This record gives sequence, C-alpha cells and structure tokens, in this order.
Amino acid sequence: MWYGRAARSAFSWAMYLYGLCFRDGAGLPRDVHQARYWFQKAQRAGVVEAEEELGWLRAAERGERTPSAEHR
Repeated sequence: MWYGRAARSAFSWAMYLYGLCFRDGAGLPRDVHQARYWFQKAQRAGVVEAEEELGWLRAAERGERTPSAEHR
C-alpha cells in the first residue's frame, strides 16, 4: 500500500491517511493500536486532523458515543 510506504518515509499527511486505513480496515486489517500509532506520529508532525482522530479514539475507549465514520 502506497500510504504505508509514504508514511514510513515520514510524509506527515500519509501517516494520517495510513492511520485512517487501519482505523477503518480499508485495505488492511482493522487495528486500532496501529491507527493510534500512526495518528500520534502524524500529530507530532503537525497534522491537526490526527489530533481529532486521537480524541475520537479516546472517547470510544471510554464508551462515549462518537459519530459514525459517515458523519466525520
């Protein structure tokens, strides 16, 4: 997957997109831990959207209602 190659090459937006792929299971097995890892890397690289995704993951872990993927 091209996102993975670009993410591992430190392209910040690709890190975020790769996290989305893991979160949604799009082309990869669904893996919340990998999604969090890539969102954190993207956040540290300055991708604001990654910070929002991390917030949704934390809320879901606490059992709070989160919007479905169609509404984000």
